[in-house]
Parts: sequence; structure tokens; C-alpha cells
Amino acid sequence: GRRPVPKKTQRISDLQAKIALQIVEYIKDNDLEKGQHLTEEKFAALFGVSRTPVRATLNYLEKIGVLKVVANRGYFLAVTPGSINLGRLGIPMSEEEKLYSNVVRDIVRGHWKEEVTEIDLIRRYEVQRGLVTRVLWRLAKEGVVERSAGVGWTIQPILNSPEAVMESYRVRVLVEPSGLLEPTYAPDLRKLAKSREQHEELLRKGAHKISRTEFFETNAAFHEMLAAMSGNRFFAQMIKQQNKLRRLMEYKARHIDRLTESCQEHIAIIDALEAGDRDWAAHLLRHHLQTSSRLYQESFLSRTGQRDAAAEPVEA
Repeated sequence: GRRPVPKKTQRISDLQAKIALQIVEYIKDNDLEKGQHLTEEKFAALFGVSRTPVRATLNYLEKIGVLKVVANRGYFLAVTPGSINLGRLGIPMSEEEKLYSNVVRDIVRGHWKEEVTEIDLIRRYEVQRGLVTRVLWRLAKEGVVERSAGVGWTIQPILNSPEAVMESYRVRVLVEPSGLLEPTYAPDLRKLAKSREQHEELLRKGAHKISRTEFFETNAAFHEMLAAMSGNRFFAQMIKQQNKLRRLMEYKARHIDRLTESCQEHIAIIDALEAGDRDWAAHLLRHHLQTSSRLYQESFLSRTGQRDAAAEPVEA
């Protein structure tokens, strides 16, 4: 579908900016179909807000091309989720989003290590307690921090070192292929075909014509799709958590170094699943992850002395 691009910067409130981002993330996370009907009532209930700011936000999303309004019928998705590039939409960053980005940046860089308190964040970022509390609970939901027994929040393991990245790969090698062999596995041929189209589109464009975000999101969606088809909710939960941790490392800003190989390997896995050969698909998936792990390790070793080696992963 066509890419939504704002004609000019729109003036919206901090709350509306937050809701706009939540709506776009909901559209992408649930892989909604173009033309899907979206209602004020649904989002008001989903985000725990009144319909007034939701209505204003839906109007804003219509102005920047994400939605379209049909007289007497309401709002409909005007584009495919895969064509939505958050970086190009021009949604203003809310105060909550700014604080979230700053806290994540400082955690990744090691400023906050084992534990952090609300007072620590209030003093460092000069913001109100309510904003800090919302951001901490958001980070808790994403598995970045956990509420301590006392007054603080414990920082959980993240992918901020080469050792952590290699540990993540080893877990994925053990778990992801097994999901395809689960007795509850059920293929979704429509989603497999759609994923194939997305990968073929990336190959047609090439590494120089797509954003890091587009590649990462297609890649992450592929692995989450396979985990969901396992029929085991814990497989799906683990892969989603791994992708959340990978997003925290700002992979989107880095170059794309394995687009062609990664896409071809993903398509081969799709071929095997469409043919009903789960054993071969699991073998291909294991080899795909092992290859990415080995290339990452080789890349790190070749950059001796580079502190932030984990910030330039080999995509898998």
C-alpha cells in the first residue's frame, strides 16, 4: 500500500501523541488488514481514556494518511501495516516517550546498572513522579525492569554486551526450531504467503533502499509468526520478549549487513512449512540462527577494542 506521509506537521496534545503511537503500534502488532474498521470505543477502552482525545487522534491519523474516513461509517485503515514507517509519520514525541527513550538509553549505556528508584529518575531527568511511574511500569511490562521488594526497581538482563547477545542467540537456537515440532503446531498459510511477499519486496528494493526499521520489523514479525504457529503460548511469549530486547538496542539506526541472505533463508523456511516438511523447516531455522550467531561472533572478534560491539548485530 501507499506510504502515509504527513503533508505538514500537525499540532496535537501530548496525550494525543501518545494515543497516536499506541494506535499505530496496535495496528502493526496485530497485523490488521488494509480497510479494517477502527472505532473510538475500542481504543478508548483499550487505552483507558475517554473518547474525546481518541476522536481527535483518529482525525490526526486520517490527516497524515494512516486512516481514511467514510461518511456515516467511521474510520478505516488506509494502508497496510508493513508500509507504516514510524520514523516518517511525524508523530510528535510525547513527554512520556522522551523520558522512556532517555531511560532506555542510559540503561543500555550502563548509567543505571543493578537498581534504580523513582527518586533517582526524578532527579536526573527533572520530571514529575507520575511520569516516572508510568515509564517504569512500561519498562516492567517489557521485561527491562522488575519491582523490587523495597523502593527500587531491579534492572533485568538486556542485550547491552557481546556476551548477552551470544547468550540470547544460544537460547533462540535451542527454542525456536523446537516450536515448529510442537504437537500443537498449526500452519497459517495466509500469514506464510504474506510473509513471503514482504521478504520478496525487501529483496526487490535492496539494502540501500529500505530503512533499518523496515528490515527489523519484517524480520521480527517472521520469527514471532513461527513462534505463534507452534500453538505454545510460552514459545510466542519468549520470542516477543527477545524482539523487545533487540529493539532496545536501537538496531534500527544501524546498517543492514545481511539482508539478502536473511531474506532468502526465511523464504526457504516458508517453502518447507508450506510443503508440510516441519523437520526440514526446523533444521533450516536452526542453521539460520547458528549462522547469524557465528557471524556476529566473528564480527565482534574482528573489532577488538570496540566497546559497543553489541550495537551492530548480525540480523537473524
